[in-house]
Amino acid sequence: MKNFYLLFLILAVMITACSTVDLAEKRQEVIASALTNTEFFLYAPDALKSQGFTIVSSNEADGSLRASRTIEDKFRIDYIFYYDFEKSEVNVTTINTIKTPEGEITEYYTLEDYNSEYKSYFHPTLSALKNHISKKVM
Repeated sequence: MKNFYLLFLILAVMITACSTVDLAEKRQEVIASALTNTEFFLYAPDALKSQGFTIVSSNEADGSLRASRTIEDKFRIDYIFYYDFEKSEVNVTTINTIKTPEGEITEYYTLEDYNSEYKSYFHPTLSALKNHISKKVM
């Protein structure tokens, strides 16, 4: 019976190790947009500012928007938005730059894959943006 439990424990560790997401790998959230490019640029900057983000750059003509928020000089959350005109999609890259005594660690998040320690700093904002972008507001 001891061997069964040992085997079970080893399998559980292997499954957990294989399912771990590498947050250092670049990833994007792709949102099917019900908004036009102009509507997106009318909505997104104000929504981000209301959540404490600073608009670093915004270019409606090429569909790009970058916002940043630094928390207690310990880490910085950056959103990079790209509006794909052909597909009517918004591609979002969420980057967390964490300061450590050894240097900086960069992690990339989606709504499904993220470091839970930082969830409250990016997830509500990205969720709200996704909900608004994917639904036409009359």
